[in-house]
Amino acid sequence: QPKVPTVINAFDLGMQSVIAANKNSALAKTKNYIQFHKYGLDELELKFSEGEFDRIIMHVTLKDEININEIYYQTSFLLRSGGTLLIIGRKGFELSVSNKFKLLAEEEIQRGESFHKVWLMEKL
Repeated sequence: QPKVPTVINAFDLGMQSVIAANKNSALAKTKNYIQFHKYGLDELELKFSEGEFDRIIMHVTLKDEININEIYYQTSFLLRSGGTLLIIGRKGFELSVSNKFKLLAEEEIQRGESFHKVWLMEKL
């Protein structure tokens, strides 16, 4: 365990997801390391400071794909320069990389029978 806990901020728009995540975190004894929030994507710049994060992970579902420009806008505000953004999407999703980021890696991963695509980017 780290001497000073690294705190992970997690968010979801659904209150049921936030409640379930809190319960799972308590069961896993990770509650001191993760803070769960009910925030929408467009609220992030109001809730966190510019350059506050070193790393951001976004899981982009089919319904979220239309929000990719907002994802880039919010994450470019929240990440420090040189910070990394990892986007996880469905296998068939073709992602155009914002000019605010440099693509470091792109690959396919498998979890059980599901295939996903991941993009690792660095904020310029």
